[in-house]
Amino acid sequence: MYFRFRLDDTPLQSPGNLKPFGWGIELDANNSILEYEFLAHTNGTGTDNSNWFQNTVQAVPDDPSDPAELLLQSYLPTVDFWHLEVVPDGSNFGGNPDYFFTIAIRAQDLTAAGISVSNPIVEL
Repeated sequence: MYFRFRLDDTPLQSPGNLKPFGWGIELDANNSILEYEFLAHTNGTGTDNSNWFQNTVQAVPDDPSDPAELLLQSYLPTVDFWHLEVVPDGSNFGGNPDYFFTIAIRAQDLTAAGISVSNPIVEL
């Protein structure tokens, strides 16, 4: 599964190396948009990482700062799980070029977590 973000600036610090920032998407898999069950997250921390988490305890409903507790998968090499050639998308919201940035989660990891790849999921 691919998640595409439109960013106001390039996420690259240098070719193949992300800036020290994080990009993620929370997924609702139980039809309750008050909490999320899964998190796909890519982080530029010097040693870039891309991870797939499960939020097993919804501590505070409707709170995106609720941390995901269970690491399901780390993707290595990380560069294989985000779009290497971050391409300007042609728009310039905010007055400077915008970029598309794409991260990926393997379909087998979705199904291993109990997510059907044929049913809808909600991005939060």
